Amino acid sequence: MVRAFCLVASFVPFSLALAPFAAAQDIPGSSPQRTTEAGGHFDRGATLYMEGDYAAALIEFKRAYEASPTWQVLFNIGQCYFQLHDYANALVTLRRFETEGKGRIGAEDQATLDAELPDLASRVAKITISSNLVGASISVDEKLIGVTPLHDPVLVSVGLRKITATREGRAPVQQQLAVGAGDSLVVRLDFEPVDVPREPPRAPSVGLTDRPAAQSPNHFPAYVSFLLGAGGVTVGTIFGSLAIGDKSSLDRVCTSGGACPTSADNTIQALARDGTISTVGFGVGLAAFTAGVVFWLAARSSPATTARVRVGPGWVAGRF
Repeated sequence: MVRAFCLVASFVPFSLALAPFAAAQDIPGSSPQRTTEAGGHFDRGATLYMEGDYAAALIEFKRAYEASPTWQVLFNIGQCYFQLHDYANALVTLRRFETEGKGRIGAEDQATLDAELPDLASRVAKITISSNLVGASISVDEKLIGVTPLHDPVLVSVGLRKITATREGRAPVQQQLAVGAGDSLVVRLDFEPVDVPREPPRAPSVGLTDRPAAQSPNHFPAYVSFLLGAGGVTVGTIFGSLAIGDKSSLDRVCTSGGACPTSADNTIQALARDGTISTVGFGVGLAAFTAGVVFWLAARSSPATTARVRVGPGWVAGRF
C-alpha cells in the first residue's frame, strides 16, 4: 500500500495544492469564491497531512471537496482514511476517485491503482444489519451509517467493530463483533418491548336486578348450637340416671316419713348433686337446641336479603 498512497505526489502535489481547482470553473455552480475557499482548505489539509495529523487533514480535504467537488481531492481523502485505518471508507473513496477520474488518470498511475486496490479490498468485510423496529439509527464505531431498514450490507474494516442501534424512547441495543477479512456477517439488533401501562381497575358499582344473588346459607352457628344441645342432653341424661339410682337407694333405707339413718348422708348429698347437674344439663341442651333452630332458619332466609343485587362486570354484590 505504500506505493498506492504515494500517488498523491503524482496526482495532487502538495507544492501545487491549488492545481486540482484550476478546472473547477467548469463545474456547474462553481464560482471563483468557492474555488478559492476550496483551495484554502486543501492547502491546510496538505500541511496537516505532512505533519501526521491525519484526522484534521481529512476534515480539511472533505471541506475542500464540498466547496468545489474536484475528483482529484478524493485521492487525498482516501489516503487520510487509510492512515486512520478506516479501510472501508478508504476503499470506497479511492474507487470513487478511479471512477470519476476515468480517462484522465495517467496509465502508470492507473496501473498502480489496479495493483494496490485489491490489497485494500482484503482489509474489509460486509455486515448485514437489521432490527425489529423501522426508523432506528444504526452506527458503526459511533459513526452513523443509516436508518433501518438497511437494504444493502454495510462495508466495514477488519478488527473489533461496535454496532449500535438507537431510537428515541428506547434503550440502545449494541453488539461488538470481531470482523475478519472477507467476512459476511449478519447482525440483528432487536429492541426490548415497551411495557404498556395497564389501565387501573375501575371502582366497583352496585346495580339492581330482579334476580336474587346466589348465596350459600351459613349453617355453622346452627351446627355448633345443635352440638352443644346434644352435649347438654347427654349430661342431663347421665346425671339424671345417677339421681334416680340415688333415690332408689334412699327409699330402701329411709322410712316413709323421710327419716334416714346417718349412714345415708353421702347418698343424700349425691342425690342433690346429681339432680342439680341433670337439671342444668337438660336446661342447657334445650336452650342450645332452640338457638340452633333459630340460626338454621336465619341462615336459610339470608339469600332473600340480597335479592335484587346484580353481580357482573363492573358490579359487586351488596346488602340493602
